[in-house]
Amino acid sequence: MKIVLLLMLLLLSVAGELSAMKISDYKAKKVVSRQRDPINLYLNGYIVGLFHANDTLEARGQQKLFCMPNEEAFRQDVNHRLDFLDNILVKTATYVKDDTTVEIAILSTLVNTYPCKASTSVKSKK
Repeated sequence: MKIVLLLMLLLLSVAGELSAMKISDYKAKKVVSRQRDPINLYLNGYIVGLFHANDTLEARGQQKLFCMPNEEAFRQDVNHRLDFLDNILVKTATYVKDDTTVEIAILSTLVNTYPCKASTSVKSKK
């Protein structure tokens, strides 16, 4: 029980420090070795949260945010998710400003890269 409480405190302190992280902050903090793990933990949690939101929308018969092929592999591979973020930042560097949040960059990239077909994702409501 003590370990769970300590982990919760750690997560709260990390989330508070890193929430709504600007791309410029991410780039600066990621090169500092002692800050890399908390950043990775936070961003991994954010991405997993997006998948949970997608699952909830699908369970309610609503349009999912994105429909990623090979989603299960992506969900299970933490390193792949973090590489995905770095690739997003490289690909969008010319048009995404450094004051944009990393969270918005991730979500908009997932939505724009992996759009859902409305007819297959949304259950008919009669």
